[in-house]
Amino acid sequence: GENARAGIDNGLVQRLQQVRPELAIFGLADYPSHGEIKACRAAGLEAYFTAPFNITALVNAIERVKASPLMDQNSAAS
Repeated sequence: GENARAGIDNGLVQRLQQVRPELAIFGLADYPSHGEIKACRAAGLEAYFTAPFNITALVNAIERVKASPLMDQNSAAS
């Protein structure tokens, strides 16, 4: 089925968001479908990378999350 191939499970993303909403979730998959990427973004995925991925893109995504107002709110709540 769809979950048998390497990819991101948007249900897992949703569960992580419920349990740890302060986490920024990044995804990595070999050959994601457009629908898979769209569903995971809708579930709360911060960024989605395909393998092989560009390390600069990963660093930029991490920096973007660190600089976001939401990250500042979560840090203040801790």
